[in-house]
Amino acid sequence: MGAESSFGVDASDDPAVFTDANLKQYAALVFANSNNEAFQNDDQRAAFKRFIQAGGGFVGLHSASGSEREWPYYWAVLGGKFVVHPKMQTFTVTVADPEFPATEGLPAQFEWTDECYFLDHLSADIHPILTTDRTKLADLETVSKKADVATFPNPLPLAWFHEFDGGREFYLALGHNKEDYANPVLYGIIRRGILWSIRAR
Repeated sequence: MGAESSFGVDASDDPAVFTDANLKQYAALVFANSNNEAFQNDDQRAAFKRFIQAGGGFVGLHSASGSEREWPYYWAVLGGKFVVHPKMQTFTVTVADPEFPATEGLPAQFEWTDECYFLDHLSADIHPILTTDRTKLADLETVSKKADVATFPNPLPLAWFHEFDGGREFYLALGHNKEDYANPVLYGIIRRGILWSIRAR
């Protein structure tokens, strides 16, 4: 993806990379299916925060909304916090904003099989670009065990962008199935979302 779009890529699962000196070389941070604690200490969290405040981009994919579950600043960067998902199922995705770069070339609606994420602590300034009708989902009783379904917005946001604390942030809730990353639909949404986050779109 980086080669195709002319940006370099480094990958790491080591929280020690979160230092001011190291992060200065990057235009965006991509939390690709991260989960639970992303950082080992508050110094790393502070470096992450300063990166955002300096105008850095952030892209969260799928379970990234389940990272840093005790840190409200991270929820604000991502735009929300994971609560629960019903069973894997096929549902209809609606393009809520066809003008945003990440949705370029997508049909107005398409069918998708995934974990449909319900998030709370949604930031007031998120701009949803993909949604689904939560009333048409199966297995909502699983959601009800964790939270009142009616407290979640409908249509339910599945992807969004916003600008928070100086940075550009993009989140995509889809992406549980590894094979889907070879699907041009998911691949294109992610690629264009990254380009937007680094101000290249």
